[in-house]
Amino acid sequence: MRSSLVLLLLLFIATSLLGQDSVPNPINETDNWKFRVGPYFWFIGMKASLERPPIPATLPEPDSKYELSVPFNEIKNSLKFALLINTEYHNNRYLGVLNATSFILEGDAITPKEILLKNSKYRLAMAFGEALVGYEIVTHRKFKVQGFIGAKVIYNKISVRTTYGIKQEFYGEREGFWVEPVAALRIKYIPTPRIECTGYVDYGPFRVGPELTNQMTMNVNFLLNKWLYVAPGYRYWLFRVRKEEAIFNGQMYGFFIRMGVQF
Repeated sequence: MRSSLVLLLLLFIATSLLGQDSVPNPINETDNWKFRVGPYFWFIGMKASLERPPIPATLPEPDSKYELSVPFNEIKNSLKFALLINTEYHNNRYLGVLNATSFILEGDAITPKEILLKNSKYRLAMAFGEALVGYEIVTHRKFKVQGFIGAKVIYNKISVRTTYGIKQEFYGEREGFWVEPVAALRIKYIPTPRIECTGYVDYGPFRVGPELTNQMTMNVNFLLNKWLYVAPGYRYWLFRVRKEEAIFNGQMYGFFIRMGVQF
């Protein structure tokens, strides 16, 4: 009888230990951090136009843009550099966010109006990001609503190197840089101690006209332990500005995977 009770007690203790989550105090653990930092990879696709690309001045005036519609399985062969990072600061109901995305694509240029440019090569460099401050409007252990305001920084540059005519070489480039205000909203749902489901949208700039940048992301943060997380998700980025400012007009989209630390 005594041995049976001891066996039952040991079984109960073992079951309790195995059933405990490895993240102690789980509900508070999702809030009890100050910094999150995580690089990520974006399986990016593009559907856009390159406005007023550089061309030889001696050629007849072509259309003012190159049309692009490129999925990731084609972009990956042209991707020469990529750096994407997400950082966040959290202190009670106040937040700070600093994100950066940059990449360089190189490949064969597609010429408009079937103008013959031999051995054409392009290089498209883009860098953009957000610097935001925010406040947690709704605070609940499983549901949060956060509002942000800040600025979006955008830089892009396109260069073309080609041969035209009788072995005449040409090199041209255009670049643009600007900063614009942005507002954002983020909603978090925390169904379990280990999981955060997040939806984010931003909009800018605050002025009437054809200019518009808009970003939407959806992701799920899986907390591996107190310090590490992995976050698969989907990102959509729309970019449209005036032609005299624009180099890139269009959309970038695709799934991403982020791994990071929190402390």
